[in-house]
Amino acid sequence: MNKSFYTSIASLRSYFLFVLMGFTSSGFLMAQSNDNSGNMMVHQINASKDNPRNSEGDFIGLKDGRILFVYSRFIGASGSDHAPAQLLGRYSADEGISWTKDDQVIVDKEGDMNVMSVSLLRLKNGKIALVYARKNSLSDCIPQLRLSEDEGKTWTDPKAIIQDRKGYFVVNNDRIVQLKSGRILVPVSLHKTPETPWRNKGTIQCYYSDDNGLSWHAGDSVLTPDSIITQEPGLLELKRGKLMVYMRASGGTQYQSFSEDEGLTWTMAEPAAIPSPISPASIKRIPGTGDLLLV
Repeated sequence: MNKSFYTSIASLRSYFLFVLMGFTSSGFLMAQSNDNSGNMMVHQINASKDNPRNSEGDFIGLKDGRILFVYSRFIGASGSDHAPAQLLGRYSADEGISWTKDDQVIVDKEGDMNVMSVSLLRLKNGKIALVYARKNSLSDCIPQLRLSEDEGKTWTDPKAIIQDRKGYFVVNNDRIVQLKSGRILVPVSLHKTPETPWRNKGTIQCYYSDDNGLSWHAGDSVLTPDSIITQEPGLLELKRGKLMVYMRASGGTQYQSFSEDEGLTWTMAEPAAIPSPISPASIKRIPGTGDLLLV
C-alpha cells in the first residue's frame, strides 16, 4: 500500500479513537466529516438484557483498506468493570462510515473475571499488536500481548507483559506506543498486590520491550505528590525524542512527567496545563500537521 493510504488510516484513527464512548447501556462511534461541517454518529452498538455494556475499544487500519475495530463486550446481568466480558471485532470498508453488524470473536471469556481495555498497534515489523487486560481477581489483573501476522485473522497465544510481580495493573484502551527507536512501551497503574490493600492512587510506570514483544522489562516508577491521586496514564513521544506521560489525577488538572531515556526514568510529576476532573484523557498527534489533539 502507498504512503497516502497509511496516512489516511492514521488520520482516521486519530479522530475515531477519541469519540468512542463507553456507557453501561451502549457504545457509539462518531466521526468528523471530511468537509468540517460537523460530527456525525456512524455506528451504535446497542446494549441488551444479557449484554449490558459495550465499551473500551481501539482501531487499526488493515492492508486491504479496511478498518478493524475491537471492543469490550460485557455479558450477563452486570456492566461493572469486573463483570464477564469478551473482545469482539467489527470491520469498515468505507473509512468508518458503515460497519459490519456481525461480531468476530477476537478474545473469548479469558480470565476468571474478564478481558477488557483494548490497544491495537501496527508495529514497525508489520505485525499487529493487541494488548488487553486479563482480570482474574482484585489482586490479579495483568496486561496480555497477542500478535497477528495475517491482519487480525489469527493471533498468537497470550503473553503476560508483566512477569516480575503480581498485582492489579490498569492499562486503558489505546495506550501502547512504539517509539522511533523501535521500543514498545505500555504505561500501567498499579493499585493492589496480593500483599497490599487497594489504593485509589496508582503507582505509575512503563513496561518496555526492545525485541518486538518477546521480552518485557520495568522502568522506574513516576514520583508523584503524596496528596494527589494518579491513575490511568497515557504516553506521547514529543518531537525531539522526549517522552511525556500524562495521568488522570485529582487536584483539578491532569498531571504530567517527562523522560529523556525512553521511559526508564521520569521527572517528578507536576500539574499539566489541562484543567480536568478525575477523568482520563487522550492525546494524539494529527498526521500532516503535527499538532496535538487532546480529548
